[in-house]
Amino acid sequence: MTPPPGDTTACRAPRRADRSRPALFWKVTAGLGVLAALGAAGTQTPWYRNHQFGRMQEPGLRAWLAQHPDDALALAHLGVARGRAGDPAEGIRLLERALALDPRLAPARLRLARVLAATGDPDRATQLLQDGLRFDPHDPALPAELARAYAARRDWRGAAAAWETVSMRAPGRAEGWYQLARCRLAANDPTRALAPALRAVDLNRRSAPHQTLSADVLRVLGRHAEADAGYQRALALNPDDAEALAGRARLLSDRDGPTQETAAAMRRAVTLLPGDPVLRYALAGILEDRGQLEEAASEYRHTLRTCAAEALPPATDWPQRELWLVRREGPHFALAGLLARLGRPREAQAHRATFRRLSDYRNQVRRLHARLAYRPHDTSMRNALAQLHLLGDRVVRSE
Repeated sequence: MTPPPGDTTACRAPRRADRSRPALFWKVTAGLGVLAALGAAGTQTPWYRNHQFGRMQEPGLRAWLAQHPDDALALAHLGVARGRAGDPAEGIRLLERALALDPRLAPARLRLARVLAATGDPDRATQLLQDGLRFDPHDPALPAELARAYAARRDWRGAAAAWETVSMRAPGRAEGWYQLARCRLAANDPTRALAPALRAVDLNRRSAPHQTLSADVLRVLGRHAEADAGYQRALALNPDDAEALAGRARLLSDRDGPTQETAAAMRRAVTLLPGDPVLRYALAGILEDRGQLEEAASEYRHTLRTCAAEALPPATDWPQRELWLVRREGPHFALAGLLARLGRPREAQAHRATFRRLSDYRNQVRRLHARLAYRPHDTSMRNALAQLHLLGDRVVRSE
């Protein structure tokens, strides 16, 4: 079709397109070059290398390390692979070597700390994490892991200090405040546990555990009406929350005594958590206070059977072993007194003797630990401690 006279657009358009083709070609070529350069650089980033090593099987990691023996990240991944394959000793050795090459390799430090804690060396795990904070004081994962390591040792004040650091760095996350309050309550510091417990609830009102913890703190502080409201909110969110039911049962016991409602709430909690010896022991105490002596004796015996299913922690993890012993001492002592009331002196004497053996072993170890704190290199005391643990193992087996 012939363009109208004087209209030159049909002629100009092709010429403009022709002139733009070389410029467009060079722009596209330059863009592809930039993308290629970025892709090549991306293959060298820590994230990309971590991703690639994470996809490798053990033979591939060993082949890479044969060519790059000082690659700390690859050593860390190989250490994790050996641990998963059931060789924790080799896994620990490889992770330690990775950290020696690169002390700032936080994932390797976290993994090694977890392995050490799980294999019965919580003191070394704690020290490892403390060293990591000196290398990288702003890493958000290290203080949280350090808090868990302290809690595993039942060092609640140390755990609370670490969770306080986590909360200050991430004030908008409810979990840090919740854990801080939980540790302060466990450290028998309910006054300072209240503010973080309420902060956790403010940040996550739909969490039944957060509501339960705040109610626990209020109950310990004697603010029963507020505590009851908190337990009711937790049970509205989750009617099968055993911790909320147990907490409310304790509240009812403190406020009203061992009523039928108190016993029913604790029995419901035990039904939901039948393997928890602490709840069953509490139920036995409530039943005994109500005068239901035969039922209470049955629950004390059931508590001891539940405890028997728990493996004895190693002597190197004394906080956990001591907790294990305490959970057995209480039921033996209470059952001895109850059986005496029921006119069964021989059974009562047997349980009282077991209580004394467990209690004597625990108290002797505590005294030796206190003395070793002042004389940590005293060989004779360390030998005495080892002998005491051997005797303690026999006591536990006889129980």
